[in-house]
Amino acid sequence: MGGPELTRAVKTRTPRGRSLGSEAASGREPIVESLSRGDYSGVKAALAADPAPLRRAWPALEPLQRSAAFKLLGPAEALAFYRECSAEDRYFLLGGFDLGAIAPLLEALPASRRALFHRLPPAMRAEMGRLA
Repeated sequence: MGGPELTRAVKTRTPRGRSLGSEAASGREPIVESLSRGDYSGVKAALAADPAPLRRAWPALEPLQRSAAFKLLGPAEALAFYRECSAEDRYFLLGGFDLGAIAPLLEALPASRRALFHRLPPAMRAEMGRLA
């Protein structure tokens, strides 16, 4: 269920192995469109293969999309991403640490799709607080 944009992005590789879908070639990251469509399983799969598109797409994402995408990363990837964030983005992500921050999005999803989002470990919140 990766959707056509993410399918193209996963199947088309640059020489360094990075995804290059039609949106990326035109300057738009597939993650933006996929999050807008609610294709969370596709976003999660794409970010597991390469979390770099999230960094590139970050400025184009709405706040709820940013929180959702961050919660689709595994704990190690999420912490690595957080370390690269600006102070403003760190504050935003720390403030939205709990899954309740994306409650409006989760309410409409069946349990099987809600399970895609990571409940990050409490120790990670402490580490994020130290880095903020």
